[in-house]
Amino acid sequence: MIAGDGGGGLNLGPKRGDYSIAGVAGGLGQMARRLSVGLYAAYMIMLIVSRPESALARGVVASAMILGLFALRLAWLQVSAKFRIRRCYVYREGLAVTDWFGRVHTVVAWSNVIEVRRTIALSLVMAFHRIEIAPRGSAVVAFVVLGQKPALVEAVLSQARRHGVLR
Repeated sequence: MIAGDGGGGLNLGPKRGDYSIAGVAGGLGQMARRLSVGLYAAYMIMLIVSRPESALARGVVASAMILGLFALRLAWLQVSAKFRIRRCYVYREGLAVTDWFGRVHTVVAWSNVIEVRRTIALSLVMAFHRIEIAPRGSAVVAFVVLGQKPALVEAVLSQARRHGVLR
């Protein structure tokens, strides 16, 4: 249903961008990755200071585990992009959000939006933006975007400004 530049039959005009979004699982995964990197750093310092006999083997195993975590994340990013899982498509006249199966879950036209709210949470273990879009006469559309300065946030806010939702 989501196609190249025509809005996939959604009548939303040309596509402005295709972005990954997250939920609770994505936030917890981000937190787990960051905590594991911190524990890895502490473990490596401990190995260097205490110098046990098997320090090299222990360091290799710990490094392989950390590399495996990052490889899993990269693989998930590729799979989710290929199958359009948990994506937000920003169009000139609106946006579309897909679900876990790659189907369009929510479509919002900018002409129906009355408010856009953004919540930011930045810390050492977590960084995300929650975007809430309130359409006229419908339930609020909310999604989470991971990262300190994700491109989706700027794309949504610039389209909202362009259509007079934000000042």
